[in-house]
Amino acid sequence: MEITRLSHDKKLNELFSKIEQSAKRAAGIIERIRNYIRPLPQRMQTLNMNEVVSETCELLDAEIRGSQTKLKLKLADHPVWVLGDSIQLSQIIFNLLRNAIDASISSANRIIEIESSEEESLSIVRIRDYGPGFSEAILNDPGKPFVSTKDNGLGLGLSIAKGIAQQHGGSLTFLCHPEGGAMVELRLSVMSR
Repeated sequence: MEITRLSHDKKLNELFSKIEQSAKRAAGIIERIRNYIRPLPQRMQTLNMNEVVSETCELLDAEIRGSQTKLKLKLADHPVWVLGDSIQLSQIIFNLLRNAIDASISSANRIIEIESSEEESLSIVRIRDYGPGFSEAILNDPGKPFVSTKDNGLGLGLSIAKGIAQQHGGSLTFLCHPEGGAMVELRLSVMSR
């Protein structure tokens, strides 16, 4: 009788542990959604997009190296000035670069290319990977919240990035590169200095 009770108590403890883990995961998801919905005050200033890209790449350097991915960074040979919130613009690059790292892990060609340029009064940052490319769901409705190709993804990264770009009067374009992989272009108006 005592053995049955111990077995029953063990099963109850395991069940309670699973419930606790599920509750913590749900709380984390809700907090992420709240942070996504809650607008943060913008601190607009004149920024050099080359610096925003370079600093964000440095933040992810360990993750890039840990994934055995090679980063090819080609920045414009002159400052590309935009009006923006440095933290929010870094968040765009961060989200896009994290997605490119994840896509590269499944690729034989573990290369991510990031390029910044100024074309026709626009700052353009292109991020390309050689992974599987974007799914039809993402291409049909780019940046739609809660659409993810990752098993553990919430589907908010691209949506947040797209929203920030739009708040800055810019745009994000999602493409499957003709030679394979995905490419995203961030376009913002250039400030004259």
